[in-house]
Amino acid sequence: MTGIAPATLFRWLKNPGFKESYAAARRDALGAAIAGLQRASGQAVAVLVEIMNDAEAKHNARVSAACAVLDYGMRGIELEDIMSRITKLENKEI
Repeated sequence: MTGIAPATLFRWLKNPGFKESYAAARRDALGAAIAGLQRASGQAVAVLVEIMNDAEAKHNARVSAACAVLDYGMRGIELEDIMSRITKLENKEI
């Protein structure tokens, strides 16, 4: 755990500056996770191609994992695009 009382966290979250910094940290953590998935997308494609070409393959779990990596990578791009558009709207750049 964090070592702070839940009441303290709730009080901090009422502070707009803290709340904004906390949200930014969460976005950064999510962005790092998404980047990791996107970096693994090439490996996922290689697994799919390998299994696709193996007539005797029964690699359902590997195919499912590879598809998940690709899916999450694409979702990450979509999420980043949405977040960028929201930021631009909030800043009235669009």
